[in-house]
Amino acid sequence: MWCCSTRTLSLLRHVRKDFSLIHNTKRSFRVKSLNINGGESGTGNSAGTLIKPFLFTLGFGATTLAAVSIWQYENIRGVFHSKTTIDIFNRKSQKYGELRREINHLWNQLSPGEKVFVPIFCLNLAVTLMWQIRRFEGSIMRRYFLSDPRSSNKCFPLFLSSFSHNSFLHFAVNMFVLHSFCDGIVRALGKEQFVGVYLTAGVVSGFVSLVTKVLLNTSAPSLGASGCICAVLGLFGTLNPNSLMQIVFIPGFTFTASTAIKGLITLDTAGLLMGWKVFDHAAHLGGTLFGIWWATYGGKLIWQKREKFITWWHENVRSK
Repeated sequence: MWCCSTRTLSLLRHVRKDFSLIHNTKRSFRVKSLNINGGESGTGNSAGTLIKPFLFTLGFGATTLAAVSIWQYENIRGVFHSKTTIDIFNRKSQKYGELRREINHLWNQLSPGEKVFVPIFCLNLAVTLMWQIRRFEGSIMRRYFLSDPRSSNKCFPLFLSSFSHNSFLHFAVNMFVLHSFCDGIVRALGKEQFVGVYLTAGVVSGFVSLVTKVLLNTSAPSLGASGCICAVLGLFGTLNPNSLMQIVFIPGFTFTASTAIKGLITLDTAGLLMGWKVFDHAAHLGGTLFGIWWATYGGKLIWQKREKFITWWHENVRSK
């Protein structure tokens, strides 16, 4: 178990997945009703369109958790520090050797959580920058990095949209909140389990959002890492219910993580029932509840029972 010092984060103004589409970015990015129909005609909001996304969500979660289990197994075996890899680097020129040593020095100074956070940050930043390139909007970004219930392409955007922000403010707030919690949770779960839960939470929260929009017959698209981050908050509040948290710019006002999670669930439930449009409250709820479920049941039902799979991997794949 781990403990967390008072956190400075803006709980009520943070994360909010998916500025369900942020009205005006610098280029006035609007989704014309959402006319992804620019090259692809929408398929409507019928419940039948949810079958493939449902199967994708199950398959993605199973594949991701299997992959990170193998990753952990291979890390334990130390295959990423093999002599072969070292020999390859030793053949580089002195210039590249010095650069590599400097990078390794900087990398080794990072905490375990920061070593997980940095790649996530870089991926989100890269996608945010891609949104700023106009020619990418219609052909790539709206099709693959925007989860839209009216698009015929519903599966892969469930995953890719969780790395997607078309506003630097949205990106910065989400990354700030993630960084605030990343180190403690990585220390508690291990980097492999954390990555598996984080990625799966993005797809699960996106699917919950998609189901809600189909049932309510709404067509607002969404994007952002907030579903993943809400899962991290759910994990944090469940594992450390008595840890103190604090809202940015309100010094002295603290509350427990358990209270914060209850507040988030209440706020998002109210937003969903009252039809608030600024944030994707369904995705937030999906992420938060997934994080709570994983901390309470998922880890025991899935992660702690992966030995059979790892044994199969060792005997049938790794040993050959």
